[in-house]
Amino acid sequence: MGGHRSVYFRHDFVPFKICEMKFQRCKKMKAKEMTKLKTKKAAQKRFSMSKHLGIKRAQANRTHKLRKKAMSCKRPLRNQVIISRSNESSIKQMLPYLN
Repeated sequence: MGGHRSVYFRHDFVPFKICEMKFQRCKKMKAKEMTKLKTKKAAQKRFSMSKHLGIKRAQANRTHKLRKKAMSCKRPLRNQVIISRSNESSIKQMLPYLN
């Protein structure tokens, strides 16, 4: 079919010195400020920090099918639980500003 067609973009015609200056300016700006870390909003709604013990979470099995569960089973589910140390690092990664 057709031969090779070269495609030109607008940024190909920018002089080298201008490109170099823009790159240096961006480099300086990045060196001054570190970007903010984003918080995972789903994790923020589920976890909170306790004063001394660590990160708290709500218990499972509290949403539906509660009619057939005995009150003695439902009562302990009201309390929050401290998460295990093995999961703590992954949750802290999701919540960088958790105090």
